[in-house]
Amino acid sequence: MAQRKKVTSDTVALEQRLTNLEADMAKLKKTVDKKQSRRPRKSPWRGPASWLCVALAATLLFAGNLAFWIGNTIVDTDRYVAAVGPLIQKPEIQTALAQYTTTQLFSRVDVEGYVQEALPPRAEFLAPQLTTQLKTQTQNSVKSLLSSQKVQDYWYSSIERRHDAIISFSQSYEGDGTIEISDIFSQLSKRLDGTKLGFLSDKQLPDSVGSIKVATVGWLPVLHKVSTNIGLYQAVTTLLLIGFSVAAVMLSTKRRRMVITLGFVFAVTMLATLLATRITGSVAASQVAQTYQSAVQVAYNTIMHSFVTQTVTLLLISILMVLVAWLSGPYKSANLAKARINAFLAGRLHQSIFSKGENGFTLWLGKYKRHVQWICILLIAIVMLLVQLSPKLIVAYGLLMLVSALVVELLAANKPSK
Repeated sequence: MAQRKKVTSDTVALEQRLTNLEADMAKLKKTVDKKQSRRPRKSPWRGPASWLCVALAATLLFAGNLAFWIGNTIVDTDRYVAAVGPLIQKPEIQTALAQYTTTQLFSRVDVEGYVQEALPPRAEFLAPQLTTQLKTQTQNSVKSLLSSQKVQDYWYSSIERRHDAIISFSQSYEGDGTIEISDIFSQLSKRLDGTKLGFLSDKQLPDSVGSIKVATVGWLPVLHKVSTNIGLYQAVTTLLLIGFSVAAVMLSTKRRRMVITLGFVFAVTMLATLLATRITGSVAASQVAQTYQSAVQVAYNTIMHSFVTQTVTLLLISILMVLVAWLSGPYKSANLAKARINAFLAGRLHQSIFSKGENGFTLWLGKYKRHVQWICILLIAIVMLLVQLSPKLIVAYGLLMLVSALVVELLAANKPSK
């Protein structure tokens, strides 16, 4: 009898365990079904569409990088002067200008003939040597003049006035590249407003005079479109870049891997831009005489310095994007890296501020930790696009991105283990 009761109790226990196991299996099945329902359904067109969005996003990143540089350097007078002004201070530029000016002067004036006439008949053989010395002295004098503060100040003020005049003229110009007297007069009359000649500011030239053609500038319509619409171009490329990047991630079945892919493609695009910029400078220098090649290379590097700085910034942001997406993923290498970082930090900052307990802020930050990190990085990236960058500022902003991500990581509460 006792044996029968024991068998019965064991059977009941097994049935209870089986019932519990079936309930757990049902819960697990619901959880799996729920997760699968959240994942994008596989479709034959999703993969190609996702990669098309990646390609378009990379193209827009290149176009947006160029548009921001044009808007912040070429169209803006202050930044244009800041980019072009230092040219006159470069020794290579001063030497090339002095050499070119002296060569043009001596090619148009028969200096050797004048020297020969001034010498006695028996000393005429000294004319070539004296002409060479005179040419060297002239070149040194021109170079010394170019290095003077007065000439450099005039250079800065001159390019500022001319650039401002060109941009103002291009913004109000609506022709096909043909410049007439009426176009020039309209620009001059605007500058007369408020002066003693202000009565001419609202006058119009007769058609017989105003329609006289002065010159044809083919690039003027392009400059008009760029100078008046550069803000629109920047906004459109930025919005499209964000839109196609988001679309690429949403269309992908492995979204984290797609974020890493986007960052890698962006980094490669910026690296290719830097290589293309360098090659373009070498090609431009090779198109002039060898005497002036070093000056052309220095001038190109000086003008393109802000563009290179901006491109390097985007390259670093892309690399940081890859690192953040990789470190926050479930990869073995990322887990190993995080374990070593956690071992180094040991969570002491978090415990020293909040002790062993948590509050609403740390719990909220732990739930939306990745979103907050990406928002911080995006805001810093936007600031970097709006300010004039230097190598030191690039490093500073890069460190700021890294520190902000680490601060959020340290302050956020850990998700409870299930």
